[in-house]
Amino acid sequence: MAHMIMSSHDVLIAMAITVLYWAFISFVVGYVASKISLGRLCLWERSYRILPFERRGVVYEKYLFIRKWKRYLPEAGDMFKGGVSKRSLSFGTDNATVRFYLETKRAEFTHRYLVVFQLLPVVVWFGVFREVVVVYAVLANTPCLIAQRYNRARLERLYPTIKEDGRALALREEKA
Repeated sequence: MAHMIMSSHDVLIAMAITVLYWAFISFVVGYVASKISLGRLCLWERSYRILPFERRGVVYEKYLFIRKWKRYLPEAGDMFKGGVSKRSLSFGTDNATVRFYLETKRAEFTHRYLVVFQLLPVVVWFGVFREVVVVYAVLANTPCLIAQRYNRARLERLYPTIKEDGRALALREEKA
């Protein structure tokens, strides 16, 4: 199959369409994630478990120096009604820490699906622009995914009952 040669005008149009698509899909995925109940987040425990190689978050501290850069990541948890900014939680209260733990799952869900949907334009575009799509999808979401996994691993290390506390909080909020 011969590669299609695109003019610079066509490349600019493809880039504009892709950027608009990324903005749209980011909005949709974020909105869907904001509507997931805490109870459902608890049910997905297996999908979001911390893996042995993560060494309860230590691997992110030792090899990726996460403590130096994670504060610079964007926070959009409160973008939609009912959403929660992880930065606005008042730590020191048990519910805030547990809520933060559960919200790391919501954020990980969001960035997992953003990677998938942001890669869809690869199917359509040809040439160098295809690589740009892949690089963007990976670079824009991987640091956020790592930060969520690190935060959750660290909380599990510091608070051995946090999984059970999360389930209890989810039950209380669903009954309210």
